[in-house]
Amino acid sequence: MKYPHAFIEQVKGHVRLSDVIGARIPLKKHGREYQACCPFHHEKTPSFTVNDTKSFYHCFGCGAHGDAITFVMEYEKRTYPEAIESLAQEAGIPLPPPDARMAQKYAKESDAHALMQAASRWFTQQLYASVGHTARTYLHKRGITPEMTALFGIGYAPQHREGLKYALAQQGFTEHAMMDLGLLIKIDDKPSYDRFRGRVMFPIHRTDGVLVGFGGRLLEASDHAPKYLNSPETWLFKKQELLFHMHQVRKIAHDAPAIVVVEGYTDALSLYAHGIPYAVAPLGTAFGEQHLQLLWKHHPNPILCFDGDKAGQKAMLRAVEIILPHLTPTRLMRFCGLPSGEDPDSFIRTNGKAAFEALMQRALNISDVLWNMHIASKNISSPEALATAEELLMQDVARINDAGLKKRLSNALSNRLWHVSKQMQRSASYAMTGKPALHASLAVPTTQRCEQHPLAKLLNQAMCVMMLYPSLLHESEVEQMLTTWDWSVSAYHRWVAHLLSHPQWWNDERGALYRHMQSHDSVGAQSLQRHYAQKIVPSWLLDGEHREEALSMLHKIRDKVAYYTHEHEIRTKVQHEHEVEHLYEMIKMQQKEKNQHPSHHDDSLI
Repeated sequence: MKYPHAFIEQVKGHVRLSDVIGARIPLKKHGREYQACCPFHHEKTPSFTVNDTKSFYHCFGCGAHGDAITFVMEYEKRTYPEAIESLAQEAGIPLPPPDARMAQKYAKESDAHALMQAASRWFTQQLYASVGHTARTYLHKRGITPEMTALFGIGYAPQHREGLKYALAQQGFTEHAMMDLGLLIKIDDKPSYDRFRGRVMFPIHRTDGVLVGFGGRLLEASDHAPKYLNSPETWLFKKQELLFHMHQVRKIAHDAPAIVVVEGYTDALSLYAHGIPYAVAPLGTAFGEQHLQLLWKHHPNPILCFDGDKAGQKAMLRAVEIILPHLTPTRLMRFCGLPSGEDPDSFIRTNGKAAFEALMQRALNISDVLWNMHIASKNISSPEALATAEELLMQDVARINDAGLKKRLSNALSNRLWHVSKQMQRSASYAMTGKPALHASLAVPTTQRCEQHPLAKLLNQAMCVMMLYPSLLHESEVEQMLTTWDWSVSAYHRWVAHLLSHPQWWNDERGALYRHMQSHDSVGAQSLQRHYAQKIVPSWLLDGEHREEALSMLHKIRDKVAYYTHEHEIRTKVQHEHEVEHLYEMIKMQQKEKNQHPSHHDDSLI
């Protein structure tokens, strides 16, 4: 319900901000202001301030800012009218009577909500009747418990063409009202009939918990009906403004590691059934800007989790286009990729909660996604191709409106591009000369290169780990090792190009990947067997069951390589400076000797 501006100002004028917030979280007096640990993000040192004089609160940690109404909305997850009503009650101010126009609108909404609730009750009754046996069996097979069925209000729409229509009519609801909310379909002058038939029914709520529509999943495959069917667009049901399960997730969002966006509400239900209660889903429509703003209202860094197929990849690319202009340092987005052919439901049912949580922990930030889109996924084999990819990459970065975030991403990606360019130069030099492009102080005889070079053992260790756990190659930091390190000093220098040009092999089992590599370089395969026998990697890694530990080992190897490279650059620079200084001293000495003993020319020779 909409309230007059004068009434809203009256409510705000009768409440003191520190009293409103202090009644909900502990505040501590600090000079003219109050301080507390922010209730909107986790922190140990207070950065949340309340200023009664200026009537606003502000958090210097997450940027949360607003007045008394805003605080009640955000902290208690209330709508704007609900927050005003709550504050008016606290202040002892009676609510104003609605005007005629608002009373008519309120009555229409109340009637619509009553109708939707009646429809939901009827669907629930059908689920537990004899006609709902097939639907109950389907839910059981999907791991949806009776407790979940009750929590989500899941029901069943029988095949009867007019079952819902007659049931609601007996309760006094008109056919026009049912059609207005999309529960019935009417074609020309033919009798109207139920929109949902032969489907498991999922109620869909607004963020404030109001039931506004339904989604139905067909139980028996049909060539004439879609597998999933949602309520049509109405004045009450607007798909672009809704996310399935958001009305529940918003209550736990502040304590959840993320809000996870999946493609369908059955995915969200499956994740809930396996202990991931913070998943939401669009309603048969592409992820849009309104969805984005709704997510950020409740979490600063949600995760988009798309299906591992071509359609999922396209959905991710569309989402990136939408997200880029709206990113800020406090409003970010992560992207979680699934293996090919998997969706969240199938993945968690097969692999369990821990595996899905591990996927979320490895979710990519926007810089990694842009890198993969324009660089890692392309076959860049020339400076010209790299220049083209760089231009497209930086065009996407330029679409970010926040100047600070844009600058940081641009610098980080430019640094990664420099490393790729450097690796490309080394590869070109090696291809032309057959020798690695190394500083003279690092050069060793070719026959001994793989055994004596200071970095050889670290690089060999890294490749041994990658071959044991091929899926690690999908990690951005591991892929960066392949693209930026100078592998020419490793026993596996011939393998890198094959691995980069065949990313589909990364999904194979370790034995299959080994056979791929063996067919391209038998010498490298022999080295691999020898290194495993020499226990160049811990023996407990060999069973393939310690993926996280293997990734941690690669991180340690990366740090050691970076440290050695940095030390070598410093030593090279110092050595060069000493050589220049020594040369300068020699020139000075020669010049001094020349001045002390000038040469005497023989005139007879002239």
